[in-house]
Amino acid sequence: MEAEIQQYLDLGLIRPSTSPWASPVLMICKPDGSIRFCIDYRKLNDVTIKDRYPMPRVDDLLDVLGKSKYFSTMDVASGYWNVRMEEKSIEKTAFICKFGLYEWLVMPFGLCNAVPQFERLMEDVLRDQLWKSCLVYLDDVIVFSQDFATHISRLREVLSCLQAAGFKLKMSKCKWGKTSVAFLGHIVTPAGILPNPEKVKSVLKIRPLRNVAEVRAFLGLAGYFRRFIKGFAAISRPLEKLKTAEVFQWTHECDEALNILKRKLVSPPYSPTRIFDKPFFILVDACPVAVGAVLMQRQDNRDRVIAYASQALDATQQKWIHKKDGISEIECYGIVWTTKKFRPYIDRRPFTIYTDHSALVWLFKTGSHSSNGKLARWAVHLQSLDFTVVHRPGSQMGCADGLSRLPTDASLELIQTSDSYRYDGQHEEWVLYL
Repeated sequence: MEAEIQQYLDLGLIRPSTSPWASPVLMICKPDGSIRFCIDYRKLNDVTIKDRYPMPRVDDLLDVLGKSKYFSTMDVASGYWNVRMEEKSIEKTAFICKFGLYEWLVMPFGLCNAVPQFERLMEDVLRDQLWKSCLVYLDDVIVFSQDFATHISRLREVLSCLQAAGFKLKMSKCKWGKTSVAFLGHIVTPAGILPNPEKVKSVLKIRPLRNVAEVRAFLGLAGYFRRFIKGFAAISRPLEKLKTAEVFQWTHECDEALNILKRKLVSPPYSPTRIFDKPFFILVDACPVAVGAVLMQRQDNRDRVIAYASQALDATQQKWIHKKDGISEIECYGIVWTTKKFRPYIDRRPFTIYTDHSALVWLFKTGSHSSNGKLARWAVHLQSLDFTVVHRPGSQMGCADGLSRLPTDASLELIQTSDSYRYDGQHEEWVLYL
């Protein structure tokens, strides 16, 4: 922590403070082993007047991109630090630690108004190009064009504006002159905007089931949407029989039933259509070896699936289960990972998270502090999002529960280009092919 503070002082990002404000500091370990300096601004955020600067609608952005042939995407490095704090607001950013009291001269991570302020800055910097040659969503910039010569010209203009504003780019995350790129959870191509294969990969990766517990988990996932799947009872019958069979035997009929239901799950009720004027909700579940989640929205009096997601826990994460708060850590990690996965849908919008782990409801209440450092750091990490955690019994979490407990083929990868999809005229839908 001392080295981190000294670095910020040397860079002119912070200064010693005499402020009456003081927010606590937490150090969060990132996946690569490095440490992130994080401040718990939840109490400050509770008394802050919210900035209502509008975020661009994802649907509007995609409508513009759907008419182009060439794309370049850029990621702005250390985005928030490009915003200078107003002098009268600096004292409110003060944070306290054993090395003293300091305050930020640039906008720190964790302030509730950081997102709208940064979006305003990005749109001001690129105002002359916005909607004509480029689009902006926070630190994500995309340049588009109909032909390559125009694309090069537009790139020069956009890069010149970013350079004049003093911005730097994360080159490892930039893509140049592509005909297919990932942007805000979608695949942008000359053929149109396609749903990102990542959304349905979790379901398609489910491999043959190995025991009754896995059969029950899959049927819990599929059964949650049975009213949308024509002939569900007949299709699932071979799997239902396995639940009561004296000897577990995976047959060709079982394999066929599994594949048909997987296909049904990634077509209706799965739909890439989103209505951003309506709230989203997320079902999150975890088990000792994986986390699973489903992003959903209430449409036409039905719960519609927007995206599935799941991830296996690595060897270190699987050891959490043996700790005192192990279950809470795994369940909370599921929320952290899920909100990152679905970020384009939930940024600046109130949403609800459903979990079958009731302890998390208390953890995310304002003013609550866990003695578990990892849980406390994660709670702070999510403070810029506007969400409510609601407990839901495990019996009502089937669709997420299945994703966290089913076997998947980790070697299966989907090519994220338009070649992965073909239009099925008979059923009037885009079909994903492996």
